[in-house]
Amino acid sequence: MVERLSSEALSSIIGDIYDCVLNPEGWADVMTRITQAIDAAYTTIALASTADNRGRFTAQSPWDPVQMRAPGRL
Repeated sequence: MVERLSSEALSSIIGDIYDCVLNPEGWADVMTRITQAIDAAYTTIALASTADNRGRFTAQSPWDPVQMRAPGRL
């Protein structure tokens, strides 16, 4: 059974995402919070230009090796 993310936790994460507009250094922490909130092994966000198909920005959480070995993971 998958637990739903509480509205308070989701709202807090969304607020942190908005804060990253002013402080891009915060992305790594936000990605880590998202990873933990959704019980994942890793999260990433990337921005690419459609004009020249080049990457413009990436942020990611650290890999969680315990989650990678959890049953049901690919």
